[in-house]
Amino acid sequence: MIKKATVILAYIENYDRDFLLKHCDKADIVICADAGQSIAKANNIQPDCVIGDFDSTKEEIRLDCKYITYPVEKDITDAEACVLYCLDEGVEDITFLGGIGGRLDHTLGALSLLLKFKDNLSGIRLVDKKNTVEILENGSLSIENDPTYRFFSIVPVFEKIDGVYVSGAKYPLENATMVKASTLGISNEVDGCCAEVSIGDGAAYIIRSSDA
Repeated sequence: MIKKATVILAYIENYDRDFLLKHCDKADIVICADAGQSIAKANNIQPDCVIGDFDSTKEEIRLDCKYITYPVEKDITDAEACVLYCLDEGVEDITFLGGIGGRLDHTLGALSLLLKFKDNLSGIRLVDKKNTVEILENGSLSIENDPTYRFFSIVPVFEKIDGVYVSGAKYPLENATMVKASTLGISNEVDGCCAEVSIGDGAAYIIRSSDA
């Protein structure tokens, strides 16, 4: 069975307690990155581990769990430190709660983690109640019709993706090529119970979004 981790990041743009519990209850291990512990405490969530340099924690918190402290001046983010810990613990699937919105540099840094560790994990994604993002590379993905995330988009990671098929969607595609500078894959919608997306060659960010 795949070992799963949920990582609560220091900033989550759109969430509520039910959203947090939904993702934490599905995880084998729950980790807070730095001030993510404030979110956990405020919502009565008990993490297994808290990791960070604690430069963004604004209050004195000490939860009843393992703490791993990094120096403030380091070459990785707290989020990446959480990934490294997960790999050491045999985790194969990581869901980051947050990392989208807020500071743009942090968002881009979080997206870079999806790319950096995509080959080390069976799944890695960023999630809040307005957006989700993961990488699909040389493969297929089913996208369920979820009213929380009305739209989905396909955005090439590198220069282009080939052999793109989209079915069960408002805007289908057949053996298409998408280049990085194109907006062809932006803002599609599931038409029915689910849509199928496949990429023959290349990698793309699959983003699910809501206007709410």
